[in-house]
Amino acid sequence: MHISDGILSTQWCIVWYAVALVFVALGIREIKRRIEETPSYMPLLALMGAAIFVIAVWHIPVPVTGSCSHPIGTPMSAIIVGPFATVVLSAIALIFHAFLAHGGITTLGANTVSMGIVGTFTGYGTYVLLRKVNLSVWLAAGMAGFIGDILCYLTTAMELALSINPGFAKLGGAIDG
Repeated sequence: MHISDGILSTQWCIVWYAVALVFVALGIREIKRRIEETPSYMPLLALMGAAIFVIAVWHIPVPVTGSCSHPIGTPMSAIIVGPFATVVLSAIALIFHAFLAHGGITTLGANTVSMGIVGTFTGYGTYVLLRKVNLSVWLAAGMAGFIGDILCYLTTAMELALSINPGFAKLGGAIDG
């Protein structure tokens, strides 16, 4: 799911950074508020950040140059510490992944959108919805992880398509890469 440096056009890198920064700013605000209310929230954030990093570092090659596949761990984190805080944690994990040549700095925004925003919020939303219909915690969490991962991969595919195939972007009236 990580997109490497040099794969996306500059225009799309800027777009994805702008989207990601909005959510990261909201996440930082949420983290500050929660730490003021409950100082014991900080170690839980650290634990979830480490979990996201370790889970997402498992690399499964895919036949598309410049990307890979792996579980993301953000739906689990969103269930435990909240979705906005998870966006921040995933962005931090993605920075460390870039240092390991697993993703990139220019594509940090795009990777944050797919893993940190789409994976997080769709997984969290799935969990909340399934718990409302009285599914067990374990089944709801498992489905949240699955749905979050699949939609993360679909988002990455869309990001690649928008940048690599300018005709795809024109279909939706989006920015021409």
